[in-house]
Amino acid sequence: MRRFSFAFAPKGHRVRFRMPPFMAALLVLLAGLSGQALAQVRPAELKQLVDSYATNRGFNGVVLVAQHGRVVYRAAYGLANREWQVPNAADAVFRIGSLSKPITAILVLQLVQEHKLRLDGTLGEYLPALYGDTPAAAVTVAQLLNHTSGIVDVPSSYDDPWWQTQARQSFAPQDFAKAWIPGKLQSAPGTVWRYNNSGYFLLGLLIEQVTGASYEANLRSRILDKAGMAHSGLYHASEVIPRLAEGYQTRPDLSLVRPMPIDPTVSFSAAGLYATVDDLFRLDRALYGNALLDERWRQAMWTDYRSEYGYGWGVEQWHTPSGGTYKVVSHTGSVPGLPEFLASLRTG
Repeated sequence: MRRFSFAFAPKGHRVRFRMPPFMAALLVLLAGLSGQALAQVRPAELKQLVDSYATNRGFNGVVLVAQHGRVVYRAAYGLANREWQVPNAADAVFRIGSLSKPITAILVLQLVQEHKLRLDGTLGEYLPALYGDTPAAAVTVAQLLNHTSGIVDVPSSYDDPWWQTQARQSFAPQDFAKAWIPGKLQSAPGTVWRYNNSGYFLLGLLIEQVTGASYEANLRSRILDKAGMAHSGLYHASEVIPRLAEGYQTRPDLSLVRPMPIDPTVSFSAAGLYATVDDLFRLDRALYGNALLDERWRQAMWTDYRSEYGYGWGVEQWHTPSGGTYKVVSHTGSVPGLPEFLASLRTG
């Protein structure tokens, strides 16, 4: 499948986001640095860049770029629905796939901050009915957060038959864990970094277990309401969501098809959310203060523990031509037909 990369170049460093052409996409690039670390972003140059991808490579989606807490470029391209030829809008809603993971990590660390969870607490301790007498009992909350748990994951490729069969069924969270997240391990806890969707599914169960409320209720009260994210939430297949963009996939001949259906209950806290670019910008702004997490836990979240990954975020150090460095925390996400990218450039 032909692919292209969206590139944003702040002061000599380039952010690349690769996606198949014609797919609906949500891109959020947030530059929070001060002083001379980043050159001033010019809206005209950003427009020229994204326009060129829309014209020449079929980019279809919404872009938001902000610097110093101010939106400098926000635009929509292409179509939100191709059957009806409905144009995309800057306030379009997208399913965000694994961009859900940073949000789930924030929820978990809030509970750690409140002493309701411990980073060294285990699955055997918090979910004994599921994992008390299994090898997975020793897996810690920290290992679930930083993808070193070693638990067995769902298939990583959408080409696997599992996604064509089991992933089309609807599950209650506990039932999905019983059926598809076994207590056996692929590797000893803490020894191997392996990106793991099932680990983040289990974090949603931990949130429900220690709070006595649903993951969705915690999401709403602890993050969305506090950050002012009025157009975000946990996606339900039966829900009618205003301005929800449709995703499409491309065949080798670049013709379009509807993406394969996946029931959102198999995504849950790992990849089950929806949002707008504006709401993701609001999330970023809330993480500059203590509204969601204290400084200690924000820094713990953005620490590189292994393989340039913290707790729910990719963590990199970029170098400027002048010899300075700045931290970039980011994550990608996708559901079939809908790729997304969020990057925040920060000091420290």
